[in-house]
Amino acid sequence: MKGLKRLCNQLVGCAACDMLMASAVLRDVGEEAWGGMYRDVTTKVTKVRVLDKGVVLCNENETSVVEPRGMQGELRGIMERGKGRVFVRASNTEDVVRVFAESEEGEEKCEALAREAEQVVRKYCGARSKM
Repeated sequence: MKGLKRLCNQLVGCAACDMLMASAVLRDVGEEAWGGMYRDVTTKVTKVRVLDKGVVLCNENETSVVEPRGMQGELRGIMERGKGRVFVRASNTEDVVRVFAESEEGEEKCEALAREAEQVVRKYCGARSKM
């Protein structure tokens, strides 16, 4: 079980890794325990077309922004006020920064978290007018 963090990126899904992880957990803890571990939350993924996605640098597991300075602090503030979770990362394939939001308080709250995080991305990266 300790090797799962190395096998799977917890934020950016990979179907093959997810399948291996689920199989390992089921084998180790059993189906009943597995069912008790899951808690559904509302999620929202959006993207902001930016002038320079290269300014966003994340830590190794993409859970927080390292650069530009100040951006992660603003995202943390959104999470504290909004009682949810937000994180961002630059896309590898598009000129966008992806915004991920999660909330246990429903779709409306989740969308509000995403909109606030999008504004932070625009502030630090500049925004293009059209997607």
